[in-house]
Amino acid sequence: MKAMQLTTCLKNNLFAIITISGLLISGCNTTPQKPIELTPSQMKVQAGKSSFQNGEYGVAESSFLDPSIWHGEKELQIESLKYLAFIYCVTDRVTLCRHSFYKALQLNPTFELTPAESTHPLWGPEFVVAQSGLKGN
Repeated sequence: MKAMQLTTCLKNNLFAIITISGLLISGCNTTPQKPIELTPSQMKVQAGKSSFQNGEYGVAESSFLDPSIWHGEKELQIESLKYLAFIYCVTDRVTLCRHSFYKALQLNPTFELTPAESTHPLWGPEFVVAQSGLKGN
């Protein structure tokens, strides 16, 4: 009886060892992922967002106005227009702020700000005005 229990115990342990070994080996055989290469326009948008977050509005504005963005993807143009609107509102250029939102809405009429962005006291109301201007046309 003890021999049978010992055999069963060894089989169970062997199964566990094989299973764990397989998991460990398969985890070691992963191929490294290539880093995603950004386009020049994506790099400009990323740089602009970083500058904006650091309060460097002039540098951010230059990044968002880079020609590579305006010859590229529509989504990057919309994102740039959103941040340009933020910059213009923060730097008390309200007409440019509203116009940037309006241009973003022309590119994508379903464009929306996030809940946190839409309640911002400077650009939230300007976005609403831009939306109403688009609906009026």
